[in-house]
Amino acid sequence: MKTRKTKELKIKYDWYKNSTAKTLHDVYGRWSNKKQEAYEDCVSFMESLNGHDLKIIGHNCDMFSVGFEYTENGLNYFVYITPTRTEQLLLNDLEV
Repeated sequence: MKTRKTKELKIKYDWYKNSTAKTLHDVYGRWSNKKQEAYEDCVSFMESLNGHDLKIIGHNCDMFSVGFEYTENGLNYFVYITPTRTEQLLLNDLEV
């Protein structure tokens, strides 16, 4: 997983902080088994990193993106997951 420091990823982090959607039910009335499997994979990945606060950041009828935070070796990270990529942003570097 790449650690990136980009304006785009910082914008995604802002979206994450403002999101209240934590489950597929929060954004979809009905969803496919593939979406359910993808969501469960995201939860499992978050748990493998001892992450917390998984939120759905963006969605449409075809796909969704999620984010969560975790800490490793005293460093705080934001992870952004889409169907095609997984990136992380080192939060300690963000300007306050």
